[in-house]
Amino acid sequence: MAQQLSELPPLAVIAFGVTLAIIFVVRYAGISAGANSSPQKSASTAEVAAVIVDPTALNNATAAVKELAAELKADREQKDDHVHMLCRRLETLAGEMQGLTRSIGSLVLEMARKR
Repeated sequence: MAQQLSELPPLAVIAFGVTLAIIFVVRYAGISAGANSSPQKSASTAEVAAVIVDPTALNNATAAVKELAAELKADREQKDDHVHMLCRRLETLAGEMQGLTRSIGSLVLEMARKR
């Protein structure tokens, strides 16, 4: 391997060295950042980790979300029924208004003839 590296042009050897240096610096920075963000140093991180690790809390949260979704679905269906019922009543009122408008129109014509 050393013989293969010595056969490379100097610029390629320098680029290889710089690349290796960058890899080691990034690795070291990642390890030190991970050590600095341990749960002992951040209470909120510890709480999040406890929720993620604890399957009971996750199962309880899942059950609560399912229950909420079921209630919202039932509420939406009830509102849909109410909207449908209101639309039917508005159709009935519109029909009655058309009938009254026709009656008033015929009364106006009849009163105009009598004059």
